[in-house]
Amino acid sequence: GVTPATAMANGWLLGPLPSGQLWEPAALLAVRETHWSIVFQHHTLSLAAIPLISAVALLLNATALELALGRDADLNQELRAGGISNLLAALVGSPSGFLAVAETTLGQRLGADSRMLGYVVAALTILTLFFGTSIVAFIPRMVAGGVLCFMGLAFLVEWLYDSWFRVSKLDYVMIWIIMLAIGLVGFLEGVAIGVLVAAILFVFNYSRIEAVRHMYTRRHYPSHVTRPPAEDELLEAHGSQIVMAELHGYLFFGTAHRLFSQLRTRLDEHGLEQIRFVLLDFRLVTGMDSSVNTSFRRLVRYLAQGDVQLVLTGMAPSLEVAWRRDVVAGGQVTAEKVTGVPIFPTLDLGLIWCENQILAAVDRCAQGQDTPNFVDYVLTMLPATQADELATRRASLAAVIEERRYAPAESIICAGEQPDGLFYLEEGEVVVQTSSPEGAPLILRRMQPGVVIGEISLYTGGGATADVVAGQPSALSLISRAAIAELERTSPDMAIALHRMLARDLSKKLIYSTRTVSVIKA
Repeated sequence: GVTPATAMANGWLLGPLPSGQLWEPAALLAVRETHWSIVFQHHTLSLAAIPLISAVALLLNATALELALGRDADLNQELRAGGISNLLAALVGSPSGFLAVAETTLGQRLGADSRMLGYVVAALTILTLFFGTSIVAFIPRMVAGGVLCFMGLAFLVEWLYDSWFRVSKLDYVMIWIIMLAIGLVGFLEGVAIGVLVAAILFVFNYSRIEAVRHMYTRRHYPSHVTRPPAEDELLEAHGSQIVMAELHGYLFFGTAHRLFSQLRTRLDEHGLEQIRFVLLDFRLVTGMDSSVNTSFRRLVRYLAQGDVQLVLTGMAPSLEVAWRRDVVAGGQVTAEKVTGVPIFPTLDLGLIWCENQILAAVDRCAQGQDTPNFVDYVLTMLPATQADELATRRASLAAVIEERRYAPAESIICAGEQPDGLFYLEEGEVVVQTSSPEGAPLILRRMQPGVVIGEISLYTGGGATADVVAGQPSALSLISRAAIAELERTSPDMAIALHRMLARDLSKKLIYSTRTVSVIKA
């Protein structure tokens, strides 16, 4: 056999190593004699880079371990654990540390798939720290070298060969760039180059995402205001004059030109001469830089050529202030044009404003028709009859109708409860609302005179799905379930007219819902 001394002399073992314990607490006292001015003068960048690189490395290694082990990691917990452990380690002069991908994956491949592996490694490290290097000195060099070569080759195969089949070509090129940078320049430089290349690729890929998420007209996406049939028909006929574009994501220089080109192309498809309003919804926009304002200035000039009104909705206060300031400051667009752009907190409010503008501009004769009362509305569903028959039917229907008045915020229908019958709004405004998770009222629809309320519960026999309250002093006509049943028995033709009227209203609502869903899915 060969003695340990002979094996060490022949280089078969890691020893001989310097004797004595590795941790010298007395050396920590020398910190008081450190010239910190010299340290900060020559190593400021290094001191700033260490915590940043450590935090990034911890996150990257945690993600790498998720992929390698096939488990989900709690990044918040990993960051807290890494921060606490580094603070404790710094008290004894230890450098910063983070998750060890190589050692963890090696243990997993060797079958040590347990947290006990970390405790064993920590115990051996502490023993070596306090009892010297004699424990490490007897480890065969070929074992340490073999493990090191195995880990290195395994990672090379995983990232230079296996990754070819599971990552994009751009990502694969980035892997080679990082590896060559680390090998030729250094580790920190390679990490910095990798972060820079990753940022460039992110900007390139993100700029290819269309900033316009959805684009549709009022015919496909009406407002949440239920209007009388006459106004509804007018808006249906002129609905293509209102175009809405829903923006999303972060708008920056990479998407600025593409945003204007995309909007212009789609507006040209609709026909700019046929459009009166263009609504841009910023509800899903997380932010934007000043370069995007160039595209907005071009858009304002382009819309001005066709006398089209621009409307902005869903803008955060900071975006609104920046937009007004930067677009005017950028020149070529007068302040009058910019201040003439209305801004609303929600898309629905902006759409309601546009609808009201169209209704105010159409033929006053068509718009000025009085909203029929409930009896007259039902009678329009009947075929032409003699005057005496019409009077008889009007009297039979009016006899079973109850008039009710409600003050603002007074409840008309409670969610979950069965309504008293079928309501028809004669005057005022009614609001359909529910409660948000925080308990605040969430408005679903606003109803104007000439609409029916409670028809779904009438047919299903179930409770109401939302609360209905008066938005202002309102007058409603009510026909109870019992009255409808009596009408079906004594005056079938009037009952048929009533159900025909309800069927028409429900059909219109279904058509609008189908259009909206089809556009969103597309």
